[in-house]
Amino acid sequence: MDELHIWLGTFKGTEDEFHQSFDLTSFYNSKEGEEFKRCEFCKYLNKNSYDNDFIGYVYDENQSQKLLEILPSEQLKKNVLKFSKENNLTNSNALLYYGDEWLNSDSLDKEFIGLKYLGTFEWE
Repeated sequence: MDELHIWLGTFKGTEDEFHQSFDLTSFYNSKEGEEFKRCEFCKYLNKNSYDNDFIGYVYDENQSQKLLEILPSEQLKKNVLKFSKENNLTNSNALLYYGDEWLNSDSLDKEFIGLKYLGTFEWE
């Protein structure tokens, strides 16, 4: 079983602004020892970058259930949907997941750009 950290909520900005929160262009274009602009997600994690092989994020201004479609398993979708209903997060317009087994969830703020940190979910 693997674990994913999941955030769900309402982003108050445009879709472009949402995607800019994860932009690693400056990091990838910098040379060793050179200054670069850290993305908002990197700042939140207190890191210089993140592993983009283990992240998924989606913004849907229509606040649709389509958000769950990016999750990698049906059981995970069901678990997050149940959690979101139980916690009154049904009008969300953005979802983020990140797989990092070394990420200490106790060190994270409970909110990132309007998305509530739901916790760690297991999936197969």
